[in-house]
Amino acid sequence: MSFQNNYDLEAAFDGGVVEISTDAGVTWQDLGPDFIENGYTGTISGAFGNPIGGRSAFTGCTAGSYVTSVADLAAYAGQSALFRFRQASDNSVG
Repeated sequence: MSFQNNYDLEAAFDGGVVEISTDAGVTWQDLGPDFIENGYTGTISGAFGNPIGGRSAFTGCTAGSYVTSVADLAAYAGQSALFRFRQASDNSVG
């Protein structure tokens, strides 16, 4: 799977993740370990109440340009899958 993303987030405090579900959205698994090109850029702080705190994520800034990320989905071959893109912020800087 490939997609382009462009983000400008507070580095290490706000971020975005990609998740996959193979059971119609009952459970979600982070796709981060499956990135083979331009994956997550940092870890989100566990301070200030970010719901994805402690996880690797896209964070910081792409400086206004789009970046192509690629994930290897071979582990999910033959399965139906849903994907979601989550962005989460902390409760500190607005």
